[in-house]
Amino acid sequence: MQDPSDDFAPLVLHLPCGVPAAATLSLEDNLRRSGWRVRGHAERVLSPEAVRAIAPDMLLLSGDARQGDALILQLRRLCEIPLSAACIVLLNGATPFLRIQMLRAGADICCALDESPEWMAAELIAMFERRRATSPAGPPRRWRLCSSSRYLFGPQGERLPLTPGEGLFIGRLLAAPNQRLPRVGGPGGSRGDDVTVARLRGKARLHGIDLPVCAVRRWGYLFIDEA
Repeated sequence: MQDPSDDFAPLVLHLPCGVPAAATLSLEDNLRRSGWRVRGHAERVLSPEAVRAIAPDMLLLSGDARQGDALILQLRRLCEIPLSAACIVLLNGATPFLRIQMLRAGADICCALDESPEWMAAELIAMFERRRATSPAGPPRRWRLCSSSRYLFGPQGERLPLTPGEGLFIGRLLAAPNQRLPRVGGPGGSRGDDVTVARLRGKARLHGIDLPVCAVRRWGYLFIDEA
């Protein structure tokens, strides 16, 4: 499965120590299905400067308990440079003492690899969203559609999954002059778009998202992006 190539999607940089475990590869797939971009590097000695140039939102280090010393060294090297990324370590067979060492070396969380990939992905996403919600506000960002049109990303970390039809409509609306889309005729035109807007707004409410899309009677549709 391809990553959403939109720069607005959160980026995970995975640095496995040795051959990636099947569980971590499945975790990558689950994160991608949630709209994240994932980059994996089999070379765990990727320099801190190279990591900073990639500018990930989350660093994911993984390995076996026998590789604990190497992972601790990597953590300490990465902590020598300023990074705003959350740092997660996934360890197979780690003792509580080794997990504490990972935290002291700079990890935000050290998890075992015996949990389901679906659950781990949900935990990481929830942690990242809470972390971003409490971070200082940066430059304003706008609503954007990922290149696959499967997700709409908002300026406050919103992530709304879209059907192909919804993605097509949002793409037309965002690309329209001043993000204003006049009605078009035909049975599959304005009436179909009205239904799409209603479904989008209902879905957004279920996700706790205030979607700035509205229908203007007898005229068309607006996307009110105030960023």
